[in-house]
Amino acid sequence: MKGKLDKRLRARWDVLIETEGKALGLSACRPFLENKLVNDIFYEGTFKGRPCIVKCSSRAPESIVNEYEMSCRLAAVDSGVCAEALACWRSADGKMAFVVMHRLPGPTLSALLDAGVSEEVASGFAKDALAIEAALERAALVHRDIFPGNLMQDDAGHLRLVDMQFSVDFDRPQPDVWLRRHPKYHYLSLGIHPAFGMGVWNDAESLSVCLRFLPQTVAVREARATLQKRVAERFCRVPVTGLERCRIRLYAVSLSVQMLFRPASEKRERLADRLTKVKRLLAVERRAA
Repeated sequence: MKGKLDKRLRARWDVLIETEGKALGLSACRPFLENKLVNDIFYEGTFKGRPCIVKCSSRAPESIVNEYEMSCRLAAVDSGVCAEALACWRSADGKMAFVVMHRLPGPTLSALLDAGVSEEVASGFAKDALAIEAALERAALVHRDIFPGNLMQDDAGHLRLVDMQFSVDFDRPQPDVWLRRHPKYHYLSLGIHPAFGMGVWNDAESLSVCLRFLPQTVAVREARATLQKRVAERFCRVPVTGLERCRIRLYAVSLSVQMLFRPASEKRERLADRLTKVKRLLAVERRAA
């Protein structure tokens, strides 16, 4: 998050939530997070009596619509593996959009791991991970951003996927316009496969990594083994343009320059970690070429 929204944009979102949102069924909404990299503002409230989160964006409205459509598609296969998409709105000019998602009551897997997870709960989460991977395959979707922070506990204690904003169709894996304009976010923040470089994702591997942090019960070990078998079978390969590769190389140069002017500090360490990742990515790309 980079700070507060422009007052005019904030006021416009408040009006849209009060008018267009109310027409859809929203009520008692209040903002709780502003100006993230992709999403302008988040509201929480109720949708026809159900607790909800409203995610708004003027930066990447296509991805907002994508989250709604992909969440509905996954829920049609298995309604128990993801947060339910309740409604979606997009302006007539296509420049602003918001999606209404059911607000799950539990914490994220990240928070649960920090608090400590029992062996019994860990075994249940292992089954949830297998169900999520199976549903993604049946729906022919790739989430591309599975990590402990995007797995949330529901009221029955099961893990569900959230944040399907940048999911893609497995057979037609075209990311939206915003991601094409921001390749360092696309390939470095969403993740890459360390052996195959840019444009390669595998949800089974991501889920397996999440399970690695749990107590290694028999169920967890078996689930990880099953997911690992799925890794080589289901790579999603998103086409990478030459311009995107060029931007990543320029980003590597900018990181190197920034480090020249940074003394030993936490900031320099973060830059060094990111530069290492970029160099590894580019090295894999050269080998693939």
